Amino acid sequence: MALGALGRNGLGEVALEGGVLRLRPGGRERGEVEVRGRHQHVADVVIAGQQAELVHHVGDALHVPWIGIAAILIVVAFWRLPVSYGAFALCVVVIALSGSNLDSFERYALSAFPLVIAGATLLRSPRVAATTYVLCGAAMALYAVLAFQGAYVP
Repeated sequence: MALGALGRNGLGEVALEGGVLRLRPGGRERGEVEVRGRHQHVADVVIAGQQAELVHHVGDALHVPWIGIAAILIVVAFWRLPVSYGAFALCVVVIALSGSNLDSFERYALSAFPLVIAGATLLRSPRVAATTYVLCGAAMALYAVLAFQGAYVP
């Protein structure tokens, strides 16, 4: 299914085929270029992330703990929010995990707004909120240092 042309002179078209967005330079005559990576089983992606942790790829390994945090927040979303919110968050996280790697998992997970709302419901106590804010600030500083050293790409 063609989604649109890339110019007046037939420079190409964008098509959605089998759930994968493809760019065809010059239309159908010149071939296809795949824009997004292939889909993989969720368990394979998570295992690859854990193996990266074992072989000292710090940037890839930092995505793995966020999977656990997202899973906890999905449970909280089902528990404290309407079921449709939890279902939406679950679908977004599963789709984010089905990519060919874990890069940008955090960004994709945060697009599931019920996770943010579920996290906010856990901050009722001022003591818990203050501790969370300090930990978030420390994590941001650590991520910034790793990004400046080239060990992590957000």
